[in-house]
Amino acid sequence: TGPVTERLDCAALARDVSARGTPAETLAGVDALVARAVAEIPPQAVLLVMSNGDFGGIHQRLLDALPAGAGTGSQLAS
Repeated sequence: TGPVTERLDCAALARDVSARGTPAETLAGVDALVARAVAEIPPQAVLLVMSNGDFGGIHQRLLDALPAGAGTGSQLAS
């Protein structure tokens, strides 16, 4: 973590994106993100998760949280 002035302000970014017509919001951590994704992903949807690190184990956490069989054939890359 660097100086506060050099950190990404996620809330401001979400407000700016929303102001330009694309809904955006910040969530309070990986648990909230996994819960939201699982609640809103329609059947047969494709979910792309890109991260430059483990990101709290989000890949496996998403697979574990999806309904049984939803992760069948899923491929995870590190």
